Amino acid sequence: MKKTILLVLALGACAISQGQNVSKTTTTVVETKEVGDSTITTKIITTNVDGKTTVEKEVNVSRYIYENATEVEPEKIVSDKKKAKLITGLSFTGSFLNDNKAINNKLGMTNINDFNYGLLFNLGGATPFGMEFVFDFGFEGSINKSNNKQLNVLSSFISFNLGYPVIKLKNEKFMIVPRVGIGVNATQYNYVRTSDNNLTMDSIAGNAWTINQNNNFYIPLGLEFRFGSPKEYFVLAGEYRHTFYYSNSYLSLSKQKVSDFPDFGLNNVVIKIGFVGML
Repeated sequence: MKKTILLVLALGACAISQGQNVSKTTTTVVETKEVGDSTITTKIITTNVDGKTTVEKEVNVSRYIYENATEVEPEKIVSDKKKAKLITGLSFTGSFLNDNKAINNKLGMTNINDFNYGLLFNLGGATPFGMEFVFDFGFEGSINKSNNKQLNVLSSFISFNLGYPVIKLKNEKFMIVPRVGIGVNATQYNYVRTSDNNLTMDSIAGNAWTINQNNNFYIPLGLEFRFGSPKEYFVLAGEYRHTFYYSNSYLSLSKQKVSDFPDFGLNNVVIKIGFVGML
């Protein structure tokens, strides 16, 4: 009986000794990253027992729930910055600087189109990479008076422009966008000269006329400053317009060419103040 008890005690001591010699190592690694409005936490637990390795991986995703939100879609979040956008805009314009000497001398007037007022519309888009392509279309004009003479000038125009925001600050709340393009304009000139005497139908010729000058081509070089949110901006812009081709001038409502009418297109410098939306 004593030998049996001693044998049991010896076996127990041996088992305890072997248990104390077991080698066990545990390593825990936690990684956290943010994707859109989600926070992804990855926990990796590596356990090594006597050369045998086991790996446990736990992933937790937490998302910020906006106020009044009723449902959170489990789809991948795509930033607005990487989407194609529609661009629309409206601006008031003022233009100045032109070569009006020839038309001033021809009509015996001064300061023709020294400053024009107008309205400008924008319609276009932006690629996911930020490149913008925009059509500008609008009109501008002025009423010029000198003594007993008056010349009303009204110009319409359309241009295609490419631009790219070279500077973006404060999460796109401030942007600087240079632009370049090509455009075409048409201008109508309405002239009248009055006198103290009543006119007859035969004497009206030379006292009143309307001339059209269409298809003048120009190059616009612009710079836009945008202030606001990524979807709506207040815009302050400047543009230089160089007319490189002047078309012929014709008497209104006819195909009668006016051979000596001076080349006179859009004013060279325009200032724009308005709003642009990017949806």
